Amino acid sequence: MYRHEENLIAEEEAYRMLQEIMRSPELLKALSGSSLRGSLDPKLDKLEKKDKDKYNNLTILEQKGFDVEKLKQDLLKKNITHDDIENI
Repeated sequence: MYRHEENLIAEEEAYRMLQEIMRSPELLKALSGSSLRGSLDPKLDKLEKKDKDKYNNLTILEQKGFDVEKLKQDLLKKNITHDDIENI
């Protein structure tokens, strides 16, 4: 776009930014976020052991056909209690 507009400075800057992103995949992940889901989701890395166990139990319930997506999202936000899981 900048080449079409004959804006050499902006073209060079955009090229250097793209070059930097291509050379460092971790920068790309920082800019775009992770595409991993499920048990590999980076959000799970920050959970305590008991919260990971709750998440795994919710995954088992989900595999059995229960709608627990909202509970899983709340757990990742630390807004879930043990009673919520028992009331499913």
